[in-house]
Amino acid sequence: MTQRTRKPARQPSSPTAGLLLALLLAGCQAGPTRATSTPAQPLPTTAPPGAPAGLYLDALDGMAPGDGARQQATLQAARGAWQQAPNPGNTLRYALVLGTPGHADTNPLEASRLLAGLLAAPASLSADELRLAAAFQREFTARVAQYVELARTREDSEARLRAAEADTQTRLNAMSADVARLRRERDAVQEKLDAIADIEKSLMERDGETAPSPDATPR
Repeated sequence: MTQRTRKPARQPSSPTAGLLLALLLAGCQAGPTRATSTPAQPLPTTAPPGAPAGLYLDALDGMAPGDGARQQATLQAARGAWQQAPNPGNTLRYALVLGTPGHADTNPLEASRLLAGLLAAPASLSADELRLAAAFQREFTARVAQYVELARTREDSEARLRAAEADTQTRLNAMSADVARLRRERDAVQEKLDAIADIEKSLMERDGETAPSPDATPR
């Protein structure tokens, strides 16, 4: 019996693609493997209901980071197909690419909502599609929870910063008030010293005017 040599599997280009590939491998273990020699086909513009999971893997591969133009084209194709025919297949594919991280339009909240709608009607999906929708819905929900926690942490930090700035400003205002009070007290003391000096000068001038001249002959 000739032993068949397996070719190494293609490594996923993104975390979500890795999750999808793991699900595919788990599904393939349930049945016999069959080698195919057909070349890779271009990504269809529409994902029909009950589409094979490989179609969704191709869509996620188009969202791999590093090629913004390809990401945008993949997202626009999936969105356009979903808008024209919002069947379960198109909805699933659009939700997967929309929630994929690493692109400017990523929206895990909306993607999770779309997947939750699909999971609410499981009869419209194949077993593979159900596994995909459930797995990615959990991932997107977890990401949304992380974003909420990060936003809350940032708000708390900003609130503490504003409180510290307000406290610092209050201290500065108090110090400015103390400085202004000390200056007023200094000016008041200086005015009194100047007044005393003027009085002493006047007394000295008056005593000088009334004092007898040394050359005067006493009578």
